[in-house]
Amino acid sequence: MSGSIDVKSGSSQESGTLGISPKKRIPWIDACKGIGVSFVVLGHLVGGYMKADVFSGYLSVIGRIVYIVYGFHMPLLFMLSGYTFHMAYCRERDGGHARYHKQIMNFIWIFSLFSILLWGMKWIAASWFHLNVNDVYAMHDLLWEWIFPKTLYWYLWDLVLYYIIFYTVLEKMHCSMKLVFPITIALSLLGSLLPLSNDQTPRNLLYFSLPFSIGICADMYDWIAKITKKVMMPIGCMALGGIAYVIISGKSLLENNKWYINTGWGYIAGLCIAVSVIYLCVHLAPLKESKILNYCGRHSLEIYVLHPFVQLITREGLLMVGITNFYINVMMNWFMTIGICLFAADFLRRVHLY
Repeated sequence: MSGSIDVKSGSSQESGTLGISPKKRIPWIDACKGIGVSFVVLGHLVGGYMKADVFSGYLSVIGRIVYIVYGFHMPLLFMLSGYTFHMAYCRERDGGHARYHKQIMNFIWIFSLFSILLWGMKWIAASWFHLNVNDVYAMHDLLWEWIFPKTLYWYLWDLVLYYIIFYTVLEKMHCSMKLVFPITIALSLLGSLLPLSNDQTPRNLLYFSLPFSIGICADMYDWIAKITKKVMMPIGCMALGGIAYVIISGKSLLENNKWYINTGWGYIAGLCIAVSVIYLCVHLAPLKESKILNYCGRHSLEIYVLHPFVQLITREGLLMVGITNFYINVMMNWFMTIGICLFAADFLRRVHLY
């Protein structure tokens, strides 16, 4: 789910998916995207159980899953987005400007379409069928969606803003990333200080500017090839430390009370987990060459935009047929959601919806 980028040998072009050209793909990027979007689905799945007060006896387990997933999956996706953004629109000059504008419009169209559909689906499910629906939005929420998005598609809106900002700064103003990068560090720290609220737009925009910037630098300075085992040792230890902290304490890496203890190091731990995932996908053949992960990565957009619709049905359906064991229910729901989204992806491509 790393920006709707196609990467070919010697050229780049966008497609209707958040993926890479099937003619010449980069396996480790697909694998990373497959992992990232799978954990997006898992995080929303168990988080939805928590909001709906389903499996309330497993709140401590649910909390730990949510805290680990939310600690790294968005930094990972924004790193990949920054990497592919720079690869397609900054490094490759052939037609980059026209493709950049086309991609911006593609993001806006997908964001608008599925935000409206998700709002309508939740309203109908709650009002007509009296289903247990999380986050039912009023009409004024929908009208404000294009300024302060509240649906799960805020990621696309942030990508639009990041594309505009970074393209302007790098391609129009010709600023150096040696100047931009430390600014994004300061902006991310500022975002970590903002309180969690119903309106996350300003916080998210500041907070995730650093991983997007890291992705740009990774392509610009070839950081992926320069990460050695010696460099990865402290990064991996920090990543494992963050996961262990959540499992043992049951607390989030991103709590912003006593930010210098929790959010400060927790944010770094989340970034380290994301970098570790990238490193493993680059260097471990079973991950890089995994057909399942690569297939999920190629269809990451479809999984991302469709999974909220599918999860509402699978959650209610599994409970109705008596799948009440927490662990079995979660695993079945997770795999079913991804599978149904992948099945629907072929239809969406055939009708050229985006």
